[in-house]
Amino acid sequence: MNIADFEAILFDFGNTMADEDFFKRSSKEIPDFSKIMTEHIYKPYYADPFGDNLLNLWMKGEKNKSYIALHIAKSIDKPVGNILKLIETCCRNLDIYTSVFEFAKNVSSFKKTAIVTINADIFSEYVVDEYNLNKTFPVIVNSFYIRTLSKTDLCMEALKLLESPLEKSLLIDNTKKWCDEYESIGGNAYFFEGEEKFVSDFGL
Repeated sequence: MNIADFEAILFDFGNTMADEDFFKRSSKEIPDFSKIMTEHIYKPYYADPFGDNLLNLWMKGEKNKSYIALHIAKSIDKPVGNILKLIETCCRNLDIYTSVFEFAKNVSSFKKTAIVTINADIFSEYVVDEYNLNKTFPVIVNSFYIRTLSKTDLCMEALKLLESPLEKSLLIDNTKKWCDEYESIGGNAYFFEGEEKFVSDFGL
């Protein structure tokens, strides 16, 4: 993969730049938080990835972190403030894929770069802040604010903001569906299958 061929590089975030499981952490008050989030948020999503489940409603801006926290708090009979605090802690303690992140920092010095992520308000409020993402990426497009679950729509918004042509852009994403869809409209895509292969493919 020759990076010189592209004017703009669009990076997915979850499972491309960092482990997507935001809710790995726990606290003394809520020791099984990851299991709780799986049961109430992720399990319904996995059963119907494109349906109107709570995670999709959250990621397309129809629900926010306060609604989610209240839903969880009522389900497990814990103060909503504890849930909100733990959500923030989780977002500020992600497992970052160092090779991808350092690559992004490097190419941002001579290429137009953006993050395009199907994500929630907590990404923009906590993750961007904690990892100084806006210092590396001049454009960050989050589905929560664009109100769509289409990665292609997010990419087109990013290209508009970067003022870059579709045919000179590269999407780096861990979801084959989004890569195929982006290529079908004239863009270029790299299907991310792990750090080791990424390092090899980009000659890092």
